[in-house]
Amino acid sequence: MSASKKQNKMELKEHLTGTQFELELANALLQFVPKHMQECLNNPELKYSKYGTERELKLKEILRYYTNFYTVLNDLELAIQFLNKERKLILVHYPKLESQEAYYNYHYENYFIRMATFNDILGRLGTLTYSLEIKLEKSSAYIFKDKARQEGYDEISTITERLINKIDQLKQERHKKLHIGEADIKLLNGIVIWEDLMARIGSETDEILQEQTNNEIEAEIEKLINETIEIVKIIKEFLESSTKKLKEIINTNS
Repeated sequence: MSASKKQNKMELKEHLTGTQFELELANALLQFVPKHMQECLNNPELKYSKYGTERELKLKEILRYYTNFYTVLNDLELAIQFLNKERKLILVHYPKLESQEAYYNYHYENYFIRMATFNDILGRLGTLTYSLEIKLEKSSAYIFKDKARQEGYDEISTITERLINKIDQLKQERHKKLHIGEADIKLLNGIVIWEDLMARIGSETDEILQEQTNNEIEAEIEKLINETIEIVKIIKEFLESSTKKLKEIINTNS
């Protein structure tokens, strides 16, 4: 089995684990979160998300955006499961669909939309960790990148720019397909789903043609997973580079 296929056996979230950022954040939160939870249970007037010192509240908010990375990765993992569905069952389980291609395009569209949210999550996490004066609800990777560079955080700005460029690259490929008359998002560009074609002419599909389609779809899904892993690696690099700033927050007295 190739190295690429071995890493694709891992769940996407496993590619994000193990950073020093994660370790430092978890250790810091364990110092007060259990106590806060118990006190809020004992006193219904207390609200957990608003309870604590300025430092504690900031760490809770950092955790919120950090765990959003895992939420998105879990969603992407689910989308991959849908993309890997046994093809002969697609129209059996979804009889209202006109074709297998419609099924794949729908789930790839969903995959792309969710993956694009990494920009917002990273921008807001960065804004909090680097204590930048940006309205959190308006922050994004684009805004964070520029503000971080203005404040002298060149390394983190460069890493953020790489994430933006990687996701923008996928957007450009999507936009290109629009201009050549293809579907908005089309995972199977250039792949013939022979069952769809044969159904239109009322003919059975040879097994060798089915196998060809299977192999080509499998290769496209593997490519999609590999592209996502590359994005996760950039996010992980962002986290590692941000550990020093996180520790500064952890070690404040407020």
